[in-house]
Amino acid sequence: MRGPDTVYSIPPDGKLGLFYDTDDSRGGTLHKHGPADLVEEQFVKHRDAFRAAGWYERANQMRFVEIPVASLTPPVIAELNACLSISGRIGKITEHLGPLH
Repeated sequence: MRGPDTVYSIPPDGKLGLFYDTDDSRGGTLHKHGPADLVEEQFVKHRDAFRAAGWYERANQMRFVEIPVASLTPPVIAELNACLSISGRIGKITEHLGPLH
């Protein structure tokens, strides 16, 4: 079972996954982060559930991003930490990370 205190490690050749939405009214909300394969499972599950319910606009606001562990330089880690601590920042993660990797 996975719980709130579960800690995962990602191997050096692995990828960090981020699953978030881009709701314009809030700037975006981070839903999951961790090993890319596990996060992608949740992304697909949520997106498909919204589509099945007919909430296509909401489903289309969902995003999944993978970041190779090898790209996790101090500036990238600082940006990821900012996304974890600042509400709405995740919605622009690709813009913020673009010049960093």
